[in-house]
Amino acid sequence: MFAFLPRRRIARATLCTAVLAFGCQPCPHPRPCPKAPPTVALDAPVAAPSIAAPAPSLTITVFPKPAEAALHMSVVATGAARDLSQWCLHDPQTAWTMEEAVSGVSPLEPRAPEQNVVTFPVPEDGTLRVSYRAAERTTPVGAAPSIEVMPDIFQAIGAAFLLLPCSFDDRVVPVEIRFDLSDVTPHGAKGGATSYGIGDVQRVRTTGRELRTSIFAAGAIGTARFEAEEGHDDAAWFGYTVFDPRPIAADIAALRTAIAKSLGPPSHVSESLLIVADARHVGAYRVHRQGRGVSLHLGTAQPWSGDLRIAVAAAVLHGWIGTQLWIGPTESERQVEGHWFSEGVTRHLARDLLFRFGWLTPMEALAEAHGLVGTATTSPLRSFDNETLARRRDDPEVARLLVARGALYAARFDALLRERTDGKRGLIDVVRDLIEKARGSKGVLPLESWNDAVRAELGAGEPENFRRSVGKGEPVELPGDVLGPCFTPVRRVYTRYDLGFDRNASWSETPHRARGVRVHGPAHKAGLREADVIVASEIAPGQTDTPVELTVERDGERKQIRYVPRGASIPGVGWRRNRVSDAACVGK
Repeated sequence: MFAFLPRRRIARATLCTAVLAFGCQPCPHPRPCPKAPPTVALDAPVAAPSIAAPAPSLTITVFPKPAEAALHMSVVATGAARDLSQWCLHDPQTAWTMEEAVSGVSPLEPRAPEQNVVTFPVPEDGTLRVSYRAAERTTPVGAAPSIEVMPDIFQAIGAAFLLLPCSFDDRVVPVEIRFDLSDVTPHGAKGGATSYGIGDVQRVRTTGRELRTSIFAAGAIGTARFEAEEGHDDAAWFGYTVFDPRPIAADIAALRTAIAKSLGPPSHVSESLLIVADARHVGAYRVHRQGRGVSLHLGTAQPWSGDLRIAVAAAVLHGWIGTQLWIGPTESERQVEGHWFSEGVTRHLARDLLFRFGWLTPMEALAEAHGLVGTATTSPLRSFDNETLARRRDDPEVARLLVARGALYAARFDALLRERTDGKRGLIDVVRDLIEKARGSKGVLPLESWNDAVRAELGAGEPENFRRSVGKGEPVELPGDVLGPCFTPVRRVYTRYDLGFDRNASWSETPHRARGVRVHGPAHKAGLREADVIVASEIAPGQTDTPVELTVERDGERKQIRYVPRGASIPGVGWRRNRVSDAACVGK
């Protein structure tokens, strides 16, 4: 475990004060000395002093009202008058009502919103306070919270409820975030947390865009703070989980410290971890990087499993990969082409780091490898190249396939490089070099920079192997010892897990209704139909050998449906566990 030391701040100040009568003494730094004030006749008219606009700033007060299933909001903005005339609430699905707009003591009448853009008369004093009400919104299972206001917890993503000056989207300004929790009545302690940290009052410097991507939560809360050399880590958890979040929060903070020692300083000196437990089913957890932290939404019965730990570690790594370093096209319609790196390489590094730290068992590491090979081998899109996949970016299968391709090639590259350098260099060293190279280009590098690194480390022929494996989608040629001395390669048959309908979409409605039932899929063949009401279910996510059992209601009648969630079966490479100790498994 790492020792956490408080970060020291050093403040410096300079002072030049030497004005005497109408002259001055030399200043201690090269700056012009102040001029003597002009002489003014006693009866001469004096011009009124000009009033400078206040510096840009935001004060945001969040007041959850469970009895109304709504948020009451107050946003005070200061700045140049022209910057305060237009305000934006980016989510068009939010139902909100303006209550008051005041500049100084004068009320302002806004124009009717147009696509959630509100225009005010120009505030003369450079201050505008806007009060409004945002109604609660249902959040689909697996999605980021929209606006949820319950007696013991509130949570929302900033884009769903923040009405802010449009000009502040890309401007860094001081922001004060306040939670008024007088109407939130949980049992025990209550408090607020955001992607910036913990506390009912938080002060940060950030942009409107980052505020909109951040998570806000309050209610019955548990918290922890860890001080480290690179900054501090805040953790907050809401609701009951079957695992104790306290040691997990410590492990994640230690992981960030270890990554910082390998890849350099993180994007921000502070990092947050928000854990929110709700009624979603096991396996439907959602891990995302939100603003300056990681948010984890999971069901109360969700275990702290190997795949969940890898997903959280990957989100922590996104403080470097995807922020300080992006490889590939940046155009919105082509960004998916770069997911092999931003998501796939990150996934491999997350698994590798956890395994080497002893936070992942050998069998959990093996399950991750088999899952990646199974996806790459059985995906119905496996024959498509990257450019074709990018044109189908709305298909969730695309992201899964690109992650698998990138992670498997990263495993190949890592193993070959460690073998070639006798363990002195690995993929993480190459990523660190690329981060350093990207500093001069705002974090973005073309694909050729990756090929140059591959060529330099493994020889002139390796970029072609990368092009075939990742660009064209051919099977990745993995070295026999790619998983280390603990495993031996064997042939294995992979069967695609195929539920036959969209479980998350089905569970997003009350009552649950079958959505996305694929014609000729296993669920359809067993008798499930689109819009059937799912009264009860027994589903083991990812388990192709465990039958699915559903009780559905259609036209007033109930029906039992039972089937095995299996799709295509295709042979591929796999591994078996050798008879060596767990400690020997991380010998590479």
